[in-house]
Amino acid sequence: MWDRAMAGMLLFCVYSRSRWSDAQHAEELQPDFDKHGKLMHLEVRTAVHKTARACHLRHMFLPLAAPAVGVTEDAWGAQWLEVWNSLCISDLRKLPLMPAPDIALEATKRPVSTREAKLWIEHLLGSDVVGKSKLTSHSCKCTCLSFLAKRGASIEDRLVLGYHSNKMRMALVYSRDSIARPLALLSHVSMEIRTGLFEPDNSRRRQGKSRGS
Repeated sequence: MWDRAMAGMLLFCVYSRSRWSDAQHAEELQPDFDKHGKLMHLEVRTAVHKTARACHLRHMFLPLAAPAVGVTEDAWGAQWLEVWNSLCISDLRKLPLMPAPDIALEATKRPVSTREAKLWIEHLLGSDVVGKSKLTSHSCKCTCLSFLAKRGASIEDRLVLGYHSNKMRMALVYSRDSIARPLALLSHVSMEIRTGLFEPDNSRRRQGKSRGS
């Protein structure tokens, strides 16, 4: 169950394009359901984040939003919520988003560190995969942004989805509604990967042929 919780946390960081440390400072999680009760997005608010170093962004919450369905059909978001609740680690007033378990596999108030996250990734994926790909917890933030860049998404959309600040605060001061279009774009690209229409591991030359076909 803890391995599943960790896998869900990693997927949240991947699909929310977030730094591990930002996600670990989450203060609230808000699931977003459609009218049929299907989980569509997961969003957390974090008050401690790298971009808050800019003076005009201090004391602001950074919303980290992720589509609940990614590049596979298994609805990772709903599964993660089930595991999260089963382990009784859902109270973010007392625990970090991914707490470190003790030797008895009980949750502690200490968050899993970036170093521990790297070791846990190696445990989940195998040392061969991690070693060849040089995966770390920071790989989570850049994965979807790389997908979007290869698919030809605009720089503006990628800046918003990557939570980059500017003088007008455009990338940080938004609700789930105002980021709806970039999130919809990310969901669409995930769907294309899921159905085989877009293969992000292909060379750029082959990707160009794929888009033109």
